[in-house]
Amino acid sequence: MRCPLNEFLGWGLGWAIERASGRAYLWQWGDNGGFKNLVLAEPSTGGAIFVFTNGDAGARVYDRILTHATGHDHPARFWL
Repeated sequence: MRCPLNEFLGWGLGWAIERASGRAYLWQWGDNGGFKNLVLAEPSTGGAIFVFTNGDAGARVYDRILTHATGHDHPARFWL
């Protein structure tokens, strides 16, 4: 199901589905008071990135890691 607020995002069984730069990604995040986490997977390549942090600024950490590892910004990051 597409997210009504963002043309690049949708949802499937608890995982977000993102389409960016001609690729499809699956992602899930966690936010539990002082812990920020994100998992991003690219099914077509079988690759995945798991970032677990123990700080309220963790979103800045996984934003940089995702951008560096994939070479582009992710619409999911701006939604979070």
